[in-house]
Amino acid sequence: WELVGHAREMPEGGRYLETGSYLGCSAMIVATYSSATVWAHDLWVTDWSELKGCPPPEVKDYFYEFYNGIRMNKLEHRVIPIRGNSAYTVGIHEDESIDLAFIDGDHSYEGCLADLKAVWPKVKKGGVVLIHDCIPDSGPLQAVEEFAAFYDVVPGTWGMIRIKK
Repeated sequence: WELVGHAREMPEGGRYLETGSYLGCSAMIVATYSSATVWAHDLWVTDWSELKGCPPPEVKDYFYEFYNGIRMNKLEHRVIPIRGNSAYTVGIHEDESIDLAFIDGDHSYEGCLADLKAVWPKVKKGGVVLIHDCIPDSGPLQAVEEFAAFYDVVPGTWGMIRIKK
């Protein structure tokens, strides 16, 4: 629910970026609770074995399910899917143009650190970066600890960490 609170606080016409959209829950939450344009970056592979980590429940086509949810909720005018490696695709955004970012993609140390490095310059001064799945001994927590040693890090709930720029 931390994401709902941040979505509600976004300015009118704000800009939201997420890495790791999977089936679109977080993208739909932000689009529902704000007027933001939502950019959803994900690989949306057809074969989960291409990725690290444990596979989620069997879904035939992750991108189809993601976009079907967007359509069913009539959010296709607000949610823009960007398919590819987020460490690269985040480059489409101008520096200091994003109000809120949510990192929930590759849960490895290397993947999360790459997303942090790619996303950070895109966030406006005063903007917020949320990093999910920061549980003890996890790759995301290790990446955040290294990256954010000199930033205002605020513990969140359910493994969420917030870094304010």
